[in-house]
Amino acid sequence: MFGCQACTRSSKNFLDYDNTAAVTCEVCDYGMYRAGNSTACVLCPTGFHSSGLEETCAACPEGTAASSNGTVTCARCAAGTYASDDSAACLLCPAGFHASSGVACSACLSGFVASSEGSVTCSLCALGTFAFNRSRSCEPCPKTGVTCVAGTARVDEGRWVPSDTAFDRNTSV
Repeated sequence: MFGCQACTRSSKNFLDYDNTAAVTCEVCDYGMYRAGNSTACVLCPTGFHSSGLEETCAACPEGTAASSNGTVTCARCAAGTYASDDSAACLLCPAGFHASSGVACSACLSGFVASSEGSVTCSLCALGTFAFNRSRSCEPCPKTGVTCVAGTARVDEGRWVPSDTAFDRNTSV
């Protein structure tokens, strides 16, 4: 005696002529999965992918994104970008940050800047200038009371710095 077997969740049923019984099962196409007990294959949503053999769509791995429905493999984010929280897009790192691998943006350290969005590296400030962490531009070193070395600045001992300088914007030097 023959018994009926349910199709796996990654396949769809083909029904007989009166739509009452499954005759065969077919694996869903790439970028699709079978939702619940449905007989229809559904496209994976943005931020997810499927080779067609899985029962559900898998979230894109860190540093990758799927920007359209029905994605088979997630695209690696390029240097200077990172994957959005929902892995639906690769976004440019903001100014003051950089990403060499496309996984996550890192803040530029004191003495270094990233002047534009999508920076791959941070640039060292020129002689006579400085920058705080996460800066997008180097500032001229004040003429007195501050020592600038290798793009960083420190207030000289016993000196006062006027509040109209860059030092009033950020206390960490």
